[in-house]
Amino acid sequence: LELQCDDVTLRTDSKLVKNQLFGDWQVKSPHLAPLRKQAFGLTEQFESCRIEWIPRAQNSDADALANHALNNGDETWDY
Repeated sequence: LELQCDDVTLRTDSKLVKNQLFGDWQVKSPHLAPLRKQAFGLTEQFESCRIEWIPRAQNSDADALANHALNNGDETWDY
């Protein structure tokens, strides 16, 4: 939002996230439903938003960054 983009492509190695975000699959965990609603609300702020599933084997750099953040409690990442 700060970058003033109109079109966004989200990439994830989670089929669950991909399919739950836009409602293709039901969110069964009650504690995740508000997070899905919040994330979907953010997508509506763009003119266009799509989500692509990337197999984890092809997403190793992003997977390493995510694991580093989870293991070290990082709240922000510098690319």
